[in-house]
Amino acid sequence: MTQPNAINVMKIDENQLLDRLGKADWVIALPENLPSLTITTEWRRALQAYAGKEFVRWVIKGIDHVLTYDYDPPWDHSGSLQSIETDPRLLLARHEMLSDWAKDEYTGQSKATYTSGYGRLWTTYDGDIGDYIEREITAYLSAHCMNIWKIEDEYDLFMDKRWDFSDIPSIVLTLVTALLEDTLQLSTAYAWKWFEADISAENAAKRQQAEAYQHMYKQVRQFWERHFPDLIGLRIDMPLFREMGLEQRITEVLADADPAIVRMMTEIKAVRFPGSYSNTVSERIQAIVKRATM
Repeated sequence: MTQPNAINVMKIDENQLLDRLGKADWVIALPENLPSLTITTEWRRALQAYAGKEFVRWVIKGIDHVLTYDYDPPWDHSGSLQSIETDPRLLLARHEMLSDWAKDEYTGQSKATYTSGYGRLWTTYDGDIGDYIEREITAYLSAHCMNIWKIEDEYDLFMDKRWDFSDIPSIVLTLVTALLEDTLQLSTAYAWKWFEADISAENAAKRQQAEAYQHMYKQVRQFWERHFPDLIGLRIDMPLFREMGLEQRITEVLADADPAIVRMMTEIKAVRFPGSYSNTVSERIQAIVKRATM
């Protein structure tokens, strides 16, 4: 049932919509006799946190992506990005609002346009954040509809005429526009104040994980080289693998190995067997390692 205060976003001018929705919970009228959808302030704050953290990551990374058309061939005018190392303090001071940052700064990624003479579109952060918001609001609204209509699979929902032939897809796009504007109303100073510590901790954790991975990688490589020095420098395909009886040799070595080193092999998801080898051999060795952990 539609609540009396529910807003039909399809009947409001896009330029007035955010003001009409207000700062409190948004109550959205839906077609097909669906109950109204409530988008809470907490849900919207989660979107702001996502955007704010993206901004902080951009600052800390210290890479300025600059679009230039100087190197375009005659047949394409997409431009190219130059990645310039920049003092994070300069990046932090560049924009006052997240909306300005998101509109002006490039992520470093591009999308195919399938348009002659303009093959790639370089993505700015507002496009990237808009895509994230679209995924989130679609998932939120689809869960709402699936619960009411008793549909278990999301694919079946999107094929259902109550979704596909109603105003719901248009409502999603309208809400994406409003949510993006709402999300990017934060100042960059506020985003830095509230999310810098989180991203610094995130980066520290990533560095620790990378160091742990490199340690395990080295340990595994040294283990294999210690037990199979005769394979260093060889190219091993499956016929040679069978001829040398390597499956039995590997199985016996792993049976006597420290269980910790075997766990490392599964955690790093890399064989690091001496020599070079075909994909088939790599998959076979991984299967033997997996069997040794059981």
